[in-house]
Amino acid sequence: MSELSRLMRLVYTARGVDTLSAHMKDVHGVAVSNVTPLDMGVYRLDRDDGPPWVARVFIPERTLQRVEGDAELLDFLAVRDFPSERTAVHNPVSMLDDQPVLLTEFVEGKVPGKSKRTIGLIGDLLGRLHAMTTDGLSDRPGGSLHHVPGFEGLPGQDLQLAAALLADIGERIPPRRKAAFDQLREAIAGADDCGDLPQSLVHPDPVLKNMIANRDNSITLVDWAGAGRGPRVVSLAQLLGVALTTSGWDQSKLSTIADAYGAHVKLTSEEIDRIGAAMRIRPMWLAAWNYWTKTMTGKPPKGDEWWLRRLSWTDPSLIDVMQSAFGA
Repeated sequence: MSELSRLMRLVYTARGVDTLSAHMKDVHGVAVSNVTPLDMGVYRLDRDDGPPWVARVFIPERTLQRVEGDAELLDFLAVRDFPSERTAVHNPVSMLDDQPVLLTEFVEGKVPGKSKRTIGLIGDLLGRLHAMTTDGLSDRPGGSLHHVPGFEGLPGQDLQLAAALLADIGERIPPRRKAAFDQLREAIAGADDCGDLPQSLVHPDPVLKNMIANRDNSITLVDWAGAGRGPRVVSLAQLLGVALTTSGWDQSKLSTIADAYGAHVKLTSEEIDRIGAAMRIRPMWLAAWNYWTKTMTGKPPKGDEWWLRRLSWTDPSLIDVMQSAFGA
């Protein structure tokens, strides 16, 4: 088994669920009445004497220093009243066996819909974040996902992981299915990581699943692992996906994002020209991830899956569309 295969298997392994309650009692003196999985390694902790918490239990290979950086960033955002999740205690990072654990407050609410109002609120939040000065915050590269240690940092790390995943399964792809596989490898090898574009404090995945619509109709942005300083246009590109439909761009939603975001940040002409490249990074990561997981379960992709077809989609008017939305 390769080292990458070992790490990927750890990502999919449940961790901490049987020992979190005892850990909370030992470390924080808190009695937990119920542990509810929210995601792999993410749990809601219902407490006997207060509102619920969220525990994020990372695999051992994600360093304690990186998780402590997550906590530092959340406290930095709290001081600036930015609507992110909040650390739950004064020392929110602990070690459960050899696994770093981050404790935050549970945010009540639900995943928001795609209304223009909601999209405008999110565009405004992202613009505020990208315009924020980072004086006093430890500088760390961010913008990639954090799932596999060793591939966390700038968005280019997502492309490096994608390339590594495909290399890990290359010999398992049947000859009759190699054409699509090789095409994806070539696309990833030639991809633009946008690493030379203007940088700011970024959330790596500002999509709806990482937003909580609160009872007061505000939005809270959660899951900050992988955040740091990176190219802002790549972070913005994740949000722009909500304005893309099967028939093209929803101009009204795109304008809503651009107006809200543009109240805080004005993109450079080069950023606008390369939004298309920024939007392709995460789909390439997803395609390689799906290729690996399906191939390792004995079902190599045929090459016509939706997550591969979306990579071949091109819009010759993309630059004009983005120039019209963000260039004013």
